[in-house]
Amino acid sequence: MLDILIDVLALRGTTMIVESPCDWLILRLLQDVGVRILELPWTAEGGLDRDSLERLLRDEPVRLVLLSSAVSLPAGVCMSAHERLELARLLERYGCWLLENDTFGDLSFEATHAALRELVNPERLVVFSSFEKILGQEAPYGYLLCRRMSGELQRQFLLRSFRLSSIRQRAIARLYQSGRVDQHLHALRDQLSEQAARMDQRLAQHLEGQVTYRMPAAGATFWLRSTHAVDMRQAFQRLLARQVVVAPGELFSASGLHHQNLRLSHTFHGQPNLDVALAALSEALRQAETG
Repeated sequence: MLDILIDVLALRGTTMIVESPCDWLILRLLQDVGVRILELPWTAEGGLDRDSLERLLRDEPVRLVLLSSAVSLPAGVCMSAHERLELARLLERYGCWLLENDTFGDLSFEATHAALRELVNPERLVVFSSFEKILGQEAPYGYLLCRRMSGELQRQFLLRSFRLSSIRQRAIARLYQSGRVDQHLHALRDQLSEQAARMDQRLAQHLEGQVTYRMPAAGATFWLRSTHAVDMRQAFQRLLARQVVVAPGELFSASGLHHQNLRLSHTFHGQPNLDVALAALSEALRQAETG
C-alpha cells in the first residue's frame, strides 16, 4: 500500500513527519525512495510534542504527517481527545495531509480510542491498513481509503491485480458480511488484554528496577526502556544465542533514537517459557550495562 502511495502522491525526495517509534518496515521503505524523514518522538508521558510538531509544519516543506489511527505501536500509547483535536487543528491550519496508519486500529483494548480520521479534513486524508494483523497470514492484503485521486489509485491497483487471489478476497468479504470478524476481534482483544496484564505481573517480578514502561493500550507488545545505560545490541545478541527474540529500539527510528528501548512480545506460549525468557532478558541487560 505504501508503495502505491509513494507513486500516487509523488513522495520520492519529499519531506514527511513520522511519529517515533515507527514500524521499521515503513521507515526502510521511505528511506529507500529518498523521503526525508522528520521524526516526532512520543513524550515520556505518552503524548506528542505539539510545539515541536507546529515548528516542523511551519519551518519545513512537509508534504504529509504519518501517524497511527488510534494507538501507536510499538509504543502502545494513544493521544487524549484534546490532543487529537489540537492535532487536527494544526494540520488544517498548515494545509497538511494526514497519512493514517490503521494497521493496529482494531486491536485497541478500549473501544473509546477514536481514530484520527474522524477529526481531520477528509479531503487531505489517506488511510492505509491490512487484514493480516486481524486475520493472520492467510489474508496478506492491504487497503487504502482516500477521497481524492481515485483515478490514479485505481490505475495502480489494476497494475497489481494479478498478485491478488480472488478466492481469498471473496472469503474475506464473506467473513465480514457474516459478522464473524467482529466476533473474532472481540475475543482477540480480550485475549491480548489478558496477556498484557499477565506480562505486567511477570515484568514486575523479573525486571523490577531494570526497565520502565507504560501499559500498552493495544496490540501484542511492550515497549521497554532500560533504567541503566545498556548496549542494547549486545543484549540482543546474548538473547538471540538463548533463542529469545526481542527487537532493539533503534530499529524503530531513522536517526538512531530509542537505543535504550526494546520491544518485547507478550504472546509467549506457556508460563514456564515466559519466566525463562524474562530471566534471560534480565541477565542480558545486566551483562550489557555500560556504566
